[in-house]
Amino acid sequence: MVIPKKISAAEIQSRISESVSLPHDPHHIPPNPFQQPLDWHMKEAEANAQVLLPGGTRMRLLKRALLAAMRVYTRYQALFNYNLVQYARKLVSKVNYLSNRLERQLGHDTRSLKSLKLVQNRLIFNVDRLQQRQHDLQERTEALEQLGLEWGTQRQALAEAHLVERVAKLEKALRLVTETSCEAPVPVIASTPPPAFDYVSFENRFRGEEQAIRGRMAAYLPHLSGCRTVLDVACGRGELLELLKAAGIAASGVDRDPGMVAECVKKGLEVTRADALQFLRDRRRSWDGIVVCQMVEHLETADLLDLLSLCYERLSPGGVFIVETPNPTCLMVLGGSYVMDPTHVRPWHFASLAFLLSQAGFVKVTPEFKTLFPISERLPEVAGAESEIEKTFNAAMRRLNDVLFSHQDYALIAQKP
Repeated sequence: MVIPKKISAAEIQSRISESVSLPHDPHHIPPNPFQQPLDWHMKEAEANAQVLLPGGTRMRLLKRALLAAMRVYTRYQALFNYNLVQYARKLVSKVNYLSNRLERQLGHDTRSLKSLKLVQNRLIFNVDRLQQRQHDLQERTEALEQLGLEWGTQRQALAEAHLVERVAKLEKALRLVTETSCEAPVPVIASTPPPAFDYVSFENRFRGEEQAIRGRMAAYLPHLSGCRTVLDVACGRGELLELLKAAGIAASGVDRDPGMVAECVKKGLEVTRADALQFLRDRRRSWDGIVVCQMVEHLETADLLDLLSLCYERLSPGGVFIVETPNPTCLMVLGGSYVMDPTHVRPWHFASLAFLLSQAGFVKVTPEFKTLFPISERLPEVAGAESEIEKTFNAAMRRLNDVLFSHQDYALIAQKP
């Protein structure tokens, strides 16, 4: 029996260190445990759970002695290590299961997030479309409301026009009744044909209010103030006759329109229903003043010459003759109120008409232009013009206004020698 040599504890530790020591590799880089998967950690735990002792026959007795000496301390260590490794295995398996499930859930959530993003984009697109459609609907609603307002205005205007026509018809019927039932019959020349055109209604709508016309006619009173008798040819509604009567001048009128005559009769004015030319031929008397307003534009040239000759004959020596007509040099009149009247024959330029008066024997023929267009309707000029181009522009505007928006009427004041 071989008795082993006694070995001290320090020698045992030295030999174990020499046996388990590994050669040093300067290029070896140990793995980073924080960057390894769980399986790597599990294998490391299993490897470290076993007791590593030096191998070889020479160390067999040493192993046995060492293990026997350590058995008191490692009796339950192997079992503990085993159970710990098994628990770790289950824990790793559970962690792997949860990790896979989490990855699948994250993938599902990512797909769901993308789907929600698409739904969000579609909702934004649909909201934008709805807002645009709402805006379009609002504009259409406002347009329909505007059309409704315009239609209501047009209906009101049509209703007013219809009412005016009905009133005009009633006035015409009333004039006919007045004409047939007045106490003093109106003188009528048998050769006067009744006009078919309702000129009273036409003048009531387009000529102007009687009060406004009287205001214009008042400008002739100073010229007629020295007359004892005045004849108003084509007296119409009698605005001038009213002014002359109020001024104490013996005035009478003549008109071929029965409606106009009825209007004058209602006012208590002296008027004869007749053709003006026929009336002047048949009357063998004279007047101190004769006025012809808004009539010569209804006559042909031959009839106008005849009218001027008869008026000259019927005037007393020194008598006053006044003729008024639309101003054709004002283009807004020529293209507006003049062509509006279907009974107009031709316009008369003031120079031409003045020449015809002189040819008929009248003297001191003087034109007076009347009824200037309002400034608000004229073309505007540059205020405070300083530069030459602004001054030139304003001069051009004045010339253009004189052609377009000048006086609407003119009168010629003449005298019989």
